[in-house]
Amino acid sequence: PGGCVDELQAAVEGRLNRARTLSGCFSRKGMSPMKYRLPEADFELPDGYFDQSVTVLSLGPDGSPPLRILITRGLAAEGVSVSDYAESDIASRRRAQEGFDLLWRRDHVLDGRPAVITASRAEEQGDPVAERHAYVLNGRAVLTIAFTTSGEFSAEQMKILHAFNRSFVFRNED
Repeated sequence: PGGCVDELQAAVEGRLNRARTLSGCFSRKGMSPMKYRLPEADFELPDGYFDQSVTVLSLGPDGSPPLRILITRGLAAEGVSVSDYAESDIASRRRAQEGFDLLWRRDHVLDGRPAVITASRAEEQGDPVAERHAYVLNGRAVLTIAFTTSGEFSAEQMKILHAFNRSFVFRNED
């Protein structure tokens, strides 16, 4: 008990107000070595493992609902497009999230990679939650970036969301 799962739950509930990467919590066989750069160190995963770590950010001035950013990594099955991957995730969220309502879905490109972006609403413990998701295909890996906030997105939160997307650049490593 505890560890990664408790930290992830706290992040999803908005109780973490700092950046946190839960690396190493979710790995399985899949791809060639992956190189990592952290502010403190560089490292590589062993051959045959695929990173399924989760990165959590919670941003916002004191006293306002935080903008939560949850970045997950998945592996698309051979022949599965980013559109298919997104549709499967949307269907899962529709079944799992109370009051889920997909507002819109668009094909997109993020840093030259095919992507799908969505806007939706759901409920957490009876309270409304606004959501934006970006699904980005990078080889067979799919990065899912989820932006959520209590109620509706404020103008300031939307500025942060758009700035995040404009600044997002994949690192092309050998």
